[in-house]
Amino acid sequence: MFITDYIYKAEVSLFKKEEYKQIESNEFLKILQASKGAFVKFKPYSKVKLYAKNDTIYNIYFSQNNQYFKIAGSTYSLPQKQIKKISELFNF
Repeated sequence: MFITDYIYKAEVSLFKKEEYKQIESNEFLKILQASKGAFVKFKPYSKVKLYAKNDTIYNIYFSQNNQYFKIAGSTYSLPQKQIKKISELFNF
């Protein structure tokens, strides 16, 4: 996906709410590493902003059950164990 060493901060919000709360970026990135590519369309439910040290902001959109996410036009799926972890991390 992208170089995780450059990420220093992560925030999550419900989609279109723009009420972000900070989440543990290292834990979040570890969870995403278990993902696999997927060809799925979904309606975004939440949005994560990842802040990189080079002033780039990556937007990641998640499905309602957090099984799928999209970044930079590519869609990925998470295994059940990682879905539970990310849901606990988001804590909506």
